[in-house]
Amino acid sequence: MDEFQLGGILSVEKFKKTRTSHRVELDDSDLRELLKDYIPEDARSVRIRVWVPGGGDWSNTDLDIDRQNTLQISWEEFDESNG
Repeated sequence: MDEFQLGGILSVEKFKKTRTSHRVELDDSDLRELLKDYIPEDARSVRIRVWVPGGGDWSNTDLDIDRQNTLQISWEEFDESNG
């Protein structure tokens, strides 16, 4: 970190912090492609869904992952450097 002193009274440190946000949205065909090594080619009735636990509007429900209901994954990365 860059540091300088002004008359021995004030000390300032300067750094840069970068946040990068990422987001990916997958539908059923995307997930099938990712899982193709695990799903037999002749499997015609593959259904991809997620269980929604109790406590909300969709509680205790299986939600199909398809073109209308996608799986959304997001994450952030942080990088601090001298600047």
